[in-house]
Amino acid sequence: MKNAIGIDVGGTNIRAARVNEKGTIELIQTCASTDQGPEKLVEILTEMIDTVKDGETIGIGLAMPGPVDETKGCITLSSNLKGCANYPFVDVLQYKTHLPVSLINDANAAALAEACVGAGNDCDIVYYMTLSTGIGGGLVINRKVYNGIHGYAGEVGNIVIDPAYPDAINNLAPGAMESHESGTALVRRAKECGLDVMHAGHVFELADHGNEKAKGMVVEFQHRLARLIATIIMITDPACIVLGGGMMQSSSYFLDEVRSYCDALIQPTLRPVDIRCAQCEQSGVIGAAMVYLGELV
Repeated sequence: MKNAIGIDVGGTNIRAARVNEKGTIELIQTCASTDQGPEKLVEILTEMIDTVKDGETIGIGLAMPGPVDETKGCITLSSNLKGCANYPFVDVLQYKTHLPVSLINDANAAALAEACVGAGNDCDIVYYMTLSTGIGGGLVINRKVYNGIHGYAGEVGNIVIDPAYPDAINNLAPGAMESHESGTALVRRAKECGLDVMHAGHVFELADHGNEKAKGMVVEFQHRLARLIATIIMITDPACIVLGGGMMQSSSYFLDEVRSYCDALIQPTLRPVDIRCAQCEQSGVIGAAMVYLGELV
């Protein structure tokens, strides 16, 4: 059975897996990431690829954070990987491994996994959004990621939801969705309000126990997420929206309300909105491999 290598490169960990035509992980390796630059990263990736590949491997999908330039085979912005912007990862890894290599944004990889073998596998057009440390997304049409001209398609975290907010955070526009409603942003805002929280889940729990400040934040989050999803639906008209990421562990506190608010914002013929919870546990590596296996699944 043919297989492909999927690699998910994060700021903390790197995962490399051999994935078969059924979307099943046959072998996976995990190691710590590096802040020693792209050459050291390539050294680590090459060793991991040698460990997981076999004679049936047809290609390597490399998922990395940041917008992707498909022509140059590089990421063009690197917030979490020191010195990696504009480094030719595709060319270098193809030379070292003698296998085809494709580079994909990490959120797009998760989107592709969910579209091929996850929650959206029965749909032709899937929009995936990750709600986690940041907010990102990807649009998959007939099991192919739509990247746009500059590799930014689907990156909804930079959509402005509070134009009155004056400060830019982490290369984002002032008032961007990610700056206000990501897990990191919720924790920051809660602490600014005097709440003792360690992660976004605490904010939802406090709201559920009646804390008025937390309740206000959660209601605002529900409405803003609904408006963002409604905007995506009106632009892309997907068969389904799939939500993933760490914040979905708290989905019982907000998902029903988001569905309801979203229905009120879209055209009647588009209701009810089909919002699904992500299913793939290792969406990064599976989605990266699906660059080569998507049409075979």
